[in-house]
Amino acid sequence: PMLRHVLADGVPIAGVEVIGETQASPGEERMWVGDYDPFWREETPAAQPPDAVMIVFSEVTDERRAERRLRQVIDGLFTFVGLCDVDGTLLEANEYAVASAGVRIEDVVGRPFWDCVWWSYDPAVQELVRNAVSDAAAGTACRFDVHVRVAGGRLIPIDFQLVPVVENERVVSLVPSGIDIEARTQQMQ
Repeated sequence: PMLRHVLADGVPIAGVEVIGETQASPGEERMWVGDYDPFWREETPAAQPPDAVMIVFSEVTDERRAERRLRQVIDGLFTFVGLCDVDGTLLEANEYAVASAGVRIEDVVGRPFWDCVWWSYDPAVQELVRNAVSDAAAGTACRFDVHVRVAGGRLIPIDFQLVPVVENERVVSLVPSGIDIEARTQQMQ
């Protein structure tokens, strides 16, 4: 159906995921991602439907398995962990962070990090986090103790970090994390 669709209207289809087995490894699930791109010969008028479709698939089994393992590790931590875009938009949050706040992942992903439930109890704290995002986006890691709101509206202290992820000398994302230090702070009192 995708091939016929691209042939009919000339619109490419990208990121098609296929899961299956190969004869070389029966019983082992493999994964591929591919694109269907329209193709016109030079002599074909531009207004005509494409002459052919170029289909390119790449196997991503190892990458997907690694992603799944990493996700299981991060979700298994009793630490608040997330991933933000450079502008501070929350892209990911681990299960512990979401469950501790008593929210769903949909309630936080896609929002500015400082507007999420953990910080929205106090505009001064939101500004502190917003400034940390600016600093991290500029390449400077931040670390400080701060309170976060968890389920039931309770505030707990965490040791908070916001670390830039740098690729090719450019900050491409930010990793916020926090460790509950409530027991430690109670022992010091």
